[in-house]
Parts: sequence; structure tokens; C-alpha cells
Amino acid sequence: MLLEYLRLLWKRVYKLIRAFLPRIKSPAKSDLEHSSGSRSFTALVIGINAYKSPLPGFPCLRGAVADANNISSFLSKSLGASSESITLLRDEEATRERILGELLALESDPRIGFGDPILVFYAGYGALVGEKDEQPALLPYDFAATNAQIQCAIGLSELRDLLSRISRAKGGNITVILDTCFPDAAMRHDVKGNDLDLLVRGMRLPYTWPTTTSEQQPSASFTLLQASSGNRFAYESGGCGHFTHALLNFLRNPSTPLDVLRYKDIIEGMQDLTQQFPHAEGTTDRRLFNGLAPDLQRKFYPVRKIDDGRLFLDAGANQRVGEGALVDVYAAENNSAKPYGTLIAGPPGESAVELHHVPSSPPFKVKQPSFGSLATLGHIPLVVSVMQPVKEGGLRESLSRVVEDLGFSRVRVVEESQVHELGWVESQGGQLRCEITDKVALDNGLLRLPSVVNPHDADIKRVIIGAEHFFKYLRQSRRQMGIGQRLTIECWELEEQVELTDEYLPLMLPMGDNLNRNGIVHVDVDEEMVYGFRIASEWHEPLYIWVFWFNMADLSIDVVYSPAREEPLQPFSELIIGYGHGGGTQPSHFVLPDDIDTDVTYMKVFATSHYVDLSFISQISPFDFSHLPPQVPDQRGKDWEALLIAIVQERSLPTHSREH
Repeated sequence: MLLEYLRLLWKRVYKLIRAFLPRIKSPAKSDLEHSSGSRSFTALVIGINAYKSPLPGFPCLRGAVADANNISSFLSKSLGASSESITLLRDEEATRERILGELLALESDPRIGFGDPILVFYAGYGALVGEKDEQPALLPYDFAATNAQIQCAIGLSELRDLLSRISRAKGGNITVILDTCFPDAAMRHDVKGNDLDLLVRGMRLPYTWPTTTSEQQPSASFTLLQASSGNRFAYESGGCGHFTHALLNFLRNPSTPLDVLRYKDIIEGMQDLTQQFPHAEGTTDRRLFNGLAPDLQRKFYPVRKIDDGRLFLDAGANQRVGEGALVDVYAAENNSAKPYGTLIAGPPGESAVELHHVPSSPPFKVKQPSFGSLATLGHIPLVVSVMQPVKEGGLRESLSRVVEDLGFSRVRVVEESQVHELGWVESQGGQLRCEITDKVALDNGLLRLPSVVNPHDADIKRVIIGAEHFFKYLRQSRRQMGIGQRLTIECWELEEQVELTDEYLPLMLPMGDNLNRNGIVHVDVDEEMVYGFRIASEWHEPLYIWVFWFNMADLSIDVVYSPAREEPLQPFSELIIGYGHGGGTQPSHFVLPDDIDTDVTYMKVFATSHYVDLSFISQISPFDFSHLPPQVPDQRGKDWEALLIAIVQERSLPTHSREH
């Protein structure tokens, strides 16, 4: 009896105590994802070009500080971050002590709440340090190598430990972006041709650490976006890092809906880079900054049911809705609510899109009123711009009619200042010219395409359809399996031999050095010069290899090599194109039109684990108005990867530029 009485008494006392104690609840992931109101945003942005004591043979970088400035600008202009929330360290400001001090301060900063978004961005040199127990490291401004020891570097394991501490105090909404690399081989920085500013942001240092470092372990405390995976190279040229340039181009694309973007979408959606393999690590299926940056709040749009029962979302291309996007349906505009169903978007109009039930899911009744919010990316269309100055009417009206005809799911017209692939220019006499924004082409002086276009809707439409096809297959890449990282491409100048091949043709063999330097090949446009290629596979399974030329000057795509169904490239073997007894194809010979001195052709290698006919990718130039561009659906499926290099063709390079 006494024990029972004491139990009842304790229950009453316990209820009284709980009633007067503050209720404390740890925020769950769903709370962080759907919490209403904007969160504090904190960023540490680091860019280092010049070093206090640079090592011989590794020049100062030219684009790291610009990358840091551009990231800072994107955070403030596109995500709404305040200038007070961004700490920007450049060159001499970015010492080891200052970087670590800023990181440690995040752990105890009272302005940062649990789950608030935190970004750490670094652009500069990285290094793989050590002879036996190699450690990847970031190199602050004051790093040095003395007495065979590395001083003031920040090991990645040390950085991970700090980020784990911050995560325990402030939550796991931490993003780390590294535009650097940790190569396992020495890298030469002398590059043939005009690419003298093409640099690798990493080095191999056979020094020892002054202290031991903890073993590097993957961590769920943050999400990492890195310019290149493993010990591969990360490049910069033209005053910026290739990775940061591609990343910001994707994020700034007027058709990219930042509020639904996930980290894996970024890696999959970024344009393919020449011999560079960005990768993501950590929780990559979460939304960018968990959707908690100031301008990343979930957006709701009314879902209307019209008389015939069809459903429409009051948002379209202007709101970055792409065809095929999934749209979650809510009963109210409430960030904390859960959707009661999901629909899929059809081809969008300018400000509205028809919604359909997802084929693989059972249909459900859509209540009225209801509200839709984008859940996934849809198709990102070709983005074109009208370059200034331009006459009123004319070109703009033609483009409007073409867009209306093709649909907003295929093409969008934006202002000249916005990210775009193709620009339209009115030239004298009323004819039109096209400009491209490809980084390699611009770095090498190719801006305006040589062909002219008559100002007729049909001709403009033909070029846009061809450009859409061209850039779709040039830019797209897949990086899930890592096949691309197991392929290497070599380019060789060929020399004719006295001996004949089995086909009684002059035998061609390589001479000199491999011309592929860091994903860029420079060739002289000379009648006597021909070139061959070697593709080596270190993949453990047979591969079917397709090789295409993507010609920037006229937007044509040519098949260079197609595989036989019965003859895949065997594991750990090589494919020779254009030389030797079994070269299989003719040597490559490059010619420039009379009115240009530079052209860029991308060589793109597609690899599949089973035979797929990829000949549909090829197309004649859309500037050849005697033929229609292809209208063939993508037949690749999901089991493919690709590798890309750029071939820059120039007239009569001086002798000293051709030495290597």
C-alpha cells in the first residue's frame, strides 16, 4: 500500500515539474527541411592566387581569387545572403591561423542556430603530402616547406575534424566546396600553344608532416562538392577555375530552380569538363543548404482544375518549371505540411503548365483549393540571348514566334547579361550571326560563328533546333560508375612510313610527344599534318566506344569511330584510331575556313557496357539550310559515361610555341 501511494504521489509531482519546465525539442531533419522563415546564412570563402613562399616550378594561380569573389557575389545576389554573413579571405588574409580561427569561431557563434546553413569554399593549391603515408592538404597563404617538412598546411583530416565539431554544435547543414586537387603525380605547367595560363591547382610534395594526422574518414557531418575526384587534376584558365566556372554557370542558369536543387543534381547537371571529374560526397540527396538560405524558401503556386478536369499549375518557364519536373501537391501554403500527392509537369508555357498523374503511381483526387511546389528538376532548355544593340521588332519578334512554336520546354530567351549558350547578333544588311559562350572557345579567341543566317523564322528555328541538339549531347555527362576516369585519350602527330598497311595504304605511326595536355590539344592547321588517337581503358569490363567530333564553328557533330556489335574494347586494352596496322579509321586532318583563324572541336568519347547505337547523336551543321536537323529521341538509357577533350585548331603556330 505504501509503495503504491508513493508511486501515485511521484506521478503527480512529476507532472507538476514538467508543467513548469521549458519544453526542449531537438530539430529533426524534416523540421529543418520544412521550417518556415529564412535562416541565418554563414559563409567562409577563401581564394589564394599568390603565396608567401611558393615552391619552384609551381607558378602563382590566376583564377582562385576571382572564383572566391564570384562565389561571394552569387551568395549575395542570387541567394540573398547579407555581406555581414560572408567572410572573404584572399591571398595574404588566408593564413593557416586565420582560416582555422574563422572555422573554430563558427562552433560557438551565437548568431548561428542549430541547422542554419554554413558554407566553406576554398579555391587555391592543394597537395598530396608525404612519401608513404600520403595526406591530402589545402595550402594556405603562409605554407612553406623547410628542412624536408611541410609547414602551415591544413590537412583534409584536420578540416574534417573541425567540421565534425561544428556539426555537433550547429547541425549538419554544412556545405564544403573545394576547387583544388590532390594529384598523385608531378604536373608540368608548360602547355603547348595559346593555353599558357592553363594551370593545375595541385601538386605532389614528397615532404613529411611536422605532426601526425588522424586517418581521413568519410563524414556525414557535411556535404562536399569537389572539383575533381580522387587524385585527378583540377584546372584553371582564363582567370577562373573550370569547376567554379561550370558550377556558377549551372546555378545561374535562368532555368535552374535553385529552391528544389539537390547536391546530386548539381554534379549531374553541370556541363561536362575536359578531363576533369567533379564529385559529391556526403548526403547528396538533400536540398541545397536544406532550402534554408534566405532566397531558397519553398515556393507555392495554385493548382487549378478546369471544366474538362485537366489540372494546371500557375507557374511555368518564367518560374523555372521544366518539362518532367515532379510537383508536390499541398492542401495549404504551409512549409511544415506534408504533400498529399505528386504530379508531373508537361511542356510548360510562359507562366502555366499542365500537370498529369505520375504513370507509375496510382491517381488521386486533387482537392480545391490546392497548391503545388516543385519537388525535382525538369528538363533544362537551351538558353539564347539577343545581343545589343538590336533594332526594335525584327529579331526579337522572330525569336518570340520561334519559342512559341517550339515551346518553352526547349528554348528560352533571356537578357544578354544572363547565362546563355547562344547569342544572336544583327549584322549589317539585316543578316544575323551567332555568338557562343563556350569557355575554351572564348579563351582561344572564337566568339562569333562564321555563318550568317537570314532573318526568317524558318532559318532561325533550324539553327535553334540544331544548337539545342548540339549542346545537349556536348554538355551532358554521367559520373555514377567512374568509367570516364578509367579512360585516357592521347593525341599524336603522325608520320608516314615506307611500309604499307593491310589495306595497302601508307602506314602512319606516332611521332613526338602526346599532344593532349590537361584535356586541351593544340594543332597546327597545315596540309602536311595528320593526327591519330589512342584511347586506353583501365576499366574491368568490356566497353563499347563511340567517338564524335563536336565542331563549334558550325555546330555539326561527326562520328569518328563506331564499334562493331561483336567487338567491344576489352578490359585493360587500347583502341587505336587513325594509325598503325589496325587503326580502323583514316588519320584526322583539320582545316579552317578562310574567314577564321581559330576553331575548337571537342572530341567526346561515349562508353557503354552494352551495345547501343549512338549514331543518332551525329548531325550536319544547322547552318546548312539544305537539310533539316535530326528529330531523334535519346536512345542511350542510363548505362553510359563520357570523356571530353578540346582540340584547338590554329593557323601556323610559331616554332617556339610548338616545342614541348
